[in-house]
Amino acid sequence: LAPKAIRQLRESLGLTVAQFADLCYGTPKGIVEGWEKGRYLQNREADQLMRSLGDPDTLARRAAKAGVTLP
Repeated sequence: LAPKAIRQLRESLGLTVAQFADLCYGTPKGIVEGWEKGRYLQNREADQLMRSLGDPDTLARRAAKAGVTLP
C-alpha cells in the first residue's frame, strides 16, 4: 500500500495510529507514522495484513487478539 492509502485505511477504520499499530502485531507507532509519511516501506507481510483489515471479520479477529476496541 502507498503511504496515502495506509493513512486512508486507518482513518476509514476510525483508528488512531497507536490502535492501528497494535493491530499490526504491535508494530511501534513511529513505524506506522513512517509508513504513512513514506519514510519507511512496509514488508510484504505487513502489507498483506493491512490489506486484510478491510475485511470486517478479519478486522474483528485482529482487534480481539490485539485488545483493540473498535469504534
